[in-house]
This record gives sequence, C-alpha cells and structure tokens, in this order.
Amino acid sequence: MLTQPGLVAACLELADVAESRFQAAETIIQACDRQSVRPAAIMKAVYRDILVNLRRRGWERLSEPL
Repeated sequence: MLTQPGLVAACLELADVAESRFQAAETIIQACDRQSVRPAAIMKAVYRDILVNLRRRGWERLSEPL
C-alpha cells in the first residue's frame, strides 16, 4: 500500500486540509474560555506537531519513524 501511485499527492492534499482545520480550531479556541478548552488545545498542539514532523520527514518515506 505504501507504494501506490498517488499516495504522496494524497498525503500532501490531506496535510493541507489538516493545517487549515488546525488554524480554524485555533480561532475557535482563542474565542473560548481558556480553562474549558484546555484539553482540546492540548490535543490540537500534539496532533499539529505530528503533522509538522510528518511533513518534515516527507511523504515518500512513510515507513520511517518520525
């Protein structure tokens, strides 16, 4: 599966979608009570860091650890 044509292009597109969703989530989080959205803010930060690391590593080497 990791050798399917189009996989890199799909990953690039999904990463762009994810980044826009992280940005939208940040806007929502900023408008909310900080304490009440703390778990959501933590999850967003963790998953965004994973996305950053995935992009840094590259989509051609999916079998390599981050």
